[in-house]
Amino acid sequence: MHQPCPPGPAGALGLYLALTGARLTSPADLLHARLATHYVPRAALPRLRAALAAAPLPAPRRAPQAPAPAAAGASGSARGAALGAAPPCE
Repeated sequence: MHQPCPPGPAGALGLYLALTGARLTSPADLLHARLATHYVPRAALPRLRAALAAAPLPAPRRAPQAPAPAAAGASGSARGAALGAAPPCE
């Protein structure tokens, strides 16, 4: 079962940019195209850096357990699924 591609420039916008050579230059363009999720104005960067440096670090997480090995004679795609490989998007 294929998964849909994540939203972003891979669709019509990506095709438009590839064919025309147009550029996304403003923060608003990048946010609209979903190439960016946040925008911090340059004047606010020193405050953001200070806030991040002062923030407490979260407790370390335990590493996830390794998946069980695939059954003997399993096909390559079954092994990829057992290892958590994502199928290609449509």
